[in-house]
Amino acid sequence: IFEEFSRDVVRDFLLSEILTQDREEEGLIEDDFWCEQEELSKDARVKIEGLHVMVNWVAQTAGDKSVISTPVLKLLWALLQQKGDMNGNSEIRLCSMSHLRLHAGLCVLKLAAEPSCFDLIPLELFQEVAWLIQDPCPQVKQAMLNKLQKGLTSMKLPLEYVALLAFYATDVGKE
Repeated sequence: IFEEFSRDVVRDFLLSEILTQDREEEGLIEDDFWCEQEELSKDARVKIEGLHVMVNWVAQTAGDKSVISTPVLKLLWALLQQKGDMNGNSEIRLCSMSHLRLHAGLCVLKLAAEPSCFDLIPLELFQEVAWLIQDPCPQVKQAMLNKLQKGLTSMKLPLEYVALLAFYATDVGKE
């Protein structure tokens, strides 16, 4: 009886209560660009899991995905455009922002690897993912490059994603 409404309830809850609310502990203004995932705040870890839940939900839904994928793709685009700070108010730690950027990019790659989702990814989102290859955090760059390479060599990602490697080739800060 509730099945047809449960998707909307879960999506709305994740969007309004989890992903767009900052609940990080205060007093952590200065920190490094990167930390281990275990060192992230509970809020950042929950946001990352929420991203994965929503992307898995879109990837596993049968039928027309354009309606259900639109809010998820807009969320990923906003997260990448705001450099990991969904609200743009700079109230979360730099390492949390790096992890959120990374996982948003990985989620886009996951959707791109799904044949039924590839055409749904707008050009603007593709461009934001491309900028992750030149992210100021070396761990984000390397993790994106590894995932991109794995997806391309296994032929799971469309060939359009080979173009992202050009950004890495022009990166002046590469090690």
